[in-house]
Amino acid sequence: MITIPIHRPIARTLAMISFLVATAPDVAAEPTRWPVQLDTPTAVPVLGSGATMLARRLERMSGGDIQLSLRPTDMTAGDIPRAVADGSVAAGYTRIGRSAGQVTAANLFDAVPFGPDPAVFMAWYYEGPGHDLLQEVQANRGLDVRTLLCGLAGPESAGWFAAPVEAVEDLDGTRGRFGGLGGEILKRLGMQIVPLPPEDVPAAAESGDLQATELSLPAVDLHTGIHEQLRYNLYPGWQQPFTAQYLLINGNRWREIAPARQTMVRTACEAVTARSLAQSTHARGGALDALRETGASLQRLPDAVLERLRETSRTVLEAHAKRDPEFRRVLESQRAFGEQYRSNEALAY
Repeated sequence: MITIPIHRPIARTLAMISFLVATAPDVAAEPTRWPVQLDTPTAVPVLGSGATMLARRLERMSGGDIQLSLRPTDMTAGDIPRAVADGSVAAGYTRIGRSAGQVTAANLFDAVPFGPDPAVFMAWYYEGPGHDLLQEVQANRGLDVRTLLCGLAGPESAGWFAAPVEAVEDLDGTRGRFGGLGGEILKRLGMQIVPLPPEDVPAAAESGDLQATELSLPAVDLHTGIHEQLRYNLYPGWQQPFTAQYLLINGNRWREIAPARQTMVRTACEAVTARSLAQSTHARGGALDALRETGASLQRLPDAVLERLRETSRTVLEAHAKRDPEFRRVLESQRAFGEQYRSNEALAY
């Protein structure tokens, strides 16, 4: 028997080829098809476009192997995480932290009063511990889901009001629709919080039963026509400096797809996050100009009012941090990351 020696470089190449063949995804694998529950109609400016952008990118990136079927908005943002976790739907595209009106650490991934701006939040999420913390928070809520940041926008306004706010006392007794941590802060300052679904806001404002409300980004507010009922649009959006949207995937459905497809989903979400932030930044200027043309009065809150809101915000956040160690852990992480950024911001810019 004649033995032909194989040089080491050739041997290594053959071994690598064998490894790649053994670990390559099955080209004949079935396409991944996920129904995705939405909480925002796709026609809504900026916030409605992210899911459509995601579906198109994934189909093109995967050559049709990953297909998302977008479902209409027949669930609230608070209902979608549980529906995804129990397998009622494979995935959801939504905001998080709005379940049953309870404040948890998940709220800090949704809206943080006087918190980070979108760029800092994105840096904390991707380059800091944000993503890993979010997976822990969801698991501790009993949700077997993979949660990916998949859309990001700039700040809301501070709300729409029937009358100017010139002093903090003007908030006392005002009937307003504000949710989450922002609503809790305003309640401490005397606002009467009125829980209303968005579709009921115009009629309540028209009748005078509602005297103030938060809605969304300026481009979305313009789309809703809220300026026809409430004239005074106040800034800055202290209660929501950023608006984040997430792709939630059922844990079993996530684990059953190949690593290559998981990578494509993560990469597509990162692209949508960056593009949606660019879209919201671009849309804001035009929307503010258009709102002024309608006769709406765009005003900045007085410094004294903002300072009182900031003080109350610290009190509310510290109270939740004291009761909930997980809330404290996420809050302290965001604050530490933000302080490092701010300490160098003046020098860098």
